[in-house]
Amino acid sequence: MPNVAVRGLGSVGVISDLPASDLPLAGLTEARNVVFRDGAVTRSPLFRQLLTHPDLPPRPQGMICQTPPNGFDRTVIVGIDGSYLAIDNGHAYWVSPADYSAGTTPVSDGPISGVSQAGAIVINRQVDVPVYMSSGDMQLKPLPGWQDAWRCGALRAYKDMLIAVDIAKGGARYSNMVKWSGYWRLDKGPVPTTWDKDDPQTLAGENMLAGLASPLVDAVALRDACILYASQATWAMTATGGSDIFAFRLLFDRRGIIGTNAAMDMDGAHYCLGDQDIWTHDGVTARSIVTNRIRNRIFRHLDRRLKARCFVTTDQTRRLVYFCYPSTEPGLAFDATEGGCNVAAVYHVDSEAWSFVDLPNTVAAVPMNATFTETYADATRSYAQEDQSYAEKGDSFDKQQVFLASRELLVMDEAGRNAVLPQLATSATHNPGPRIVREGLSLADLAGPDAYKLWREIQPLIELEDPEDGMVLRLGAAPWISGATDWSAEMPYRPAVSRRINTRIGGRLLAYEIRPANPLRPFRIIGFDFDPAPLGRR
Repeated sequence: MPNVAVRGLGSVGVISDLPASDLPLAGLTEARNVVFRDGAVTRSPLFRQLLTHPDLPPRPQGMICQTPPNGFDRTVIVGIDGSYLAIDNGHAYWVSPADYSAGTTPVSDGPISGVSQAGAIVINRQVDVPVYMSSGDMQLKPLPGWQDAWRCGALRAYKDMLIAVDIAKGGARYSNMVKWSGYWRLDKGPVPTTWDKDDPQTLAGENMLAGLASPLVDAVALRDACILYASQATWAMTATGGSDIFAFRLLFDRRGIIGTNAAMDMDGAHYCLGDQDIWTHDGVTARSIVTNRIRNRIFRHLDRRLKARCFVTTDQTRRLVYFCYPSTEPGLAFDATEGGCNVAAVYHVDSEAWSFVDLPNTVAAVPMNATFTETYADATRSYAQEDQSYAEKGDSFDKQQVFLASRELLVMDEAGRNAVLPQLATSATHNPGPRIVREGLSLADLAGPDAYKLWREIQPLIELEDPEDGMVLRLGAAPWISGATDWSAEMPYRPAVSRRINTRIGGRLLAYEIRPANPLRPFRIIGFDFDPAPLGRR
């Protein structure tokens, strides 16, 4: 049998819904805690401890990032008890409303929504009046014009207005209602000041979507439209320029999202985590991006008791979309006992490949400033110990993807020499080991589907930061398509010592697993060459 060259291991990604024997040569049956770049497999960004705070709100439910005209972002974390903690350049301080009282303020484990716009931040808990804070404020205040008896499921911004969906007025709930404020005018204040639908001068109003079978859960802007999501339908809300202010039309029937924060914009399209599908649309056409790939795997194990915790976040720099959800899948690094998301299905926008990343019970993620300034008094390293230049340390407004876990903020950072946050401690407990696995490798076009094949020699093509770094391989084989893989013992691979691995393991369907010896070290798996030998046919 001729030498087999396997290349582009990051070009196909994980496909678990189809028989492994039908996958392309570069297809994977598992790819965990890795991402794909330029057709190769690399370690996913490391979780570094951005902030641990002894007084972090109990059971954090979400966070909203406020970007001021200049200076560092201010991120507000919301606790289950209605307390609010702000973080600004590494400093944490309470900004809870004046009427907050521990043990008295209503408890809510519902999703947090809000918006940062025009220097102000607006935050909504489903059991409270929405609150806001301008860039100069040190305490949240009730949203003006919003009546004390009103509540909403989600609050967003569109066309210089605030948009609320799933409205409750007193004891009556209108789950198909969309309500909007008057225009956001800076000369009148940092936020809209009225929600009075009966005053024609304000342009505030409300509308009921007729025939909506499931409650509205979110409203997310897409170019010139605001997309209204229910769990089983998607509507578009567009400005008319006339007296009726907005027009409403059904975009997609039987397509929606699983809950608040489950749709995110990238490149003029929305990426949506639905109740039974993960899909994308541009406001005109929609398509599934998990069918015949990982759809069955995700929704078979999604813990629907905690579906309100699902959220979607994007890494614009690396062009990744994280679909975060609580899962009961066996073998995960974390379980969802703390009520957060323990896994993310990671979609690579350019290649359309999938991988998975273990999450330590996270409830939200936002891009924010992660490089806090440091004073001489704070510095713990000498000049010779610094990994960054003065210019790099001066670039303090770079944004990184920050995840909120139960007791800390974790920032995603590149591993190894590409790290932009070397001053932050790498979380040893929150960085499970990366690995890729392929089972069911039949090589039917070379040896026939029934032929026994023998692993003999494999030459990995793996780039490592240091030649002394190493990888660990396991090779295996299965006797038939439904048979379990018989794995070899772990075999170390170090380019500084040897460029090949010799073994003799055979079966009809071959398998391999590759992982780094040190899970925190960077690597780049391009592929491998191997020399299989046919042993005979059945």
